[in-house]
Parts: sequence; C-alpha cells; structure tokens
Amino acid sequence: MWLCFNDGFVSVVEDTRGINELVVRSRRREILKSLFPEKQILVLGIADYRYRVYCSKQEMSKILVDRVDQINYNNFKDSVQDENLHDLYDQMWFLHYCYQE
Repeated sequence: MWLCFNDGFVSVVEDTRGINELVVRSRRREILKSLFPEKQILVLGIADYRYRVYCSKQEMSKILVDRVDQINYNNFKDSVQDENLHDLYDQMWFLHYCYQE
C-alpha cells in the first residue's frame, strides 16, 4: 500500500516473518521518524526503499486513524510544504488524471 501524507510518502507491505506484522518503507528517514518516533529505523545500504520500520497492523491502523483526524485542509497538494515532495505528488496527480476514465 502506498500512503501519501503531506509530510512524506511510505510504502507498507506485509512482513513475511509474522502474520500481523508490517514493514513500513520510505526513501526519506524523516517521515518514519514522524510516524514512529519511538521505533528504530533500519537503514539499508542499497534498496528500493532505504529506510524501514517494523510494526504491527494495529500500530499502523492507529497511525492512520490519527492522521485522518488531523486533516485540516481542503486541498492536499497545497498542504505539502516540502517542494520536492509537492513535485512528486504533482506528477502522481497528473498521471492519475491521465488514467481517469
């Protein structure tokens, strides 16, 4: 699952080591630190997503509920402060617009 937050982007996949466990992966350390301030962030030398955190599905669910409760904008892209992240989302928006029927 790809998750686009206004302060970062993560990919969430099943951790093959446990049924209710997830791996939350990112290309930027900051978003994982924001989502999981108490967790250890693993850094891989060469990987598609260099930064990773392991968590339970329940932990991730709570984070998602909290993030939804914090929505205070009516335009997602305009809420993104990081210029590079905004550009990434702008490109994603355009590709999704082209995909629309």
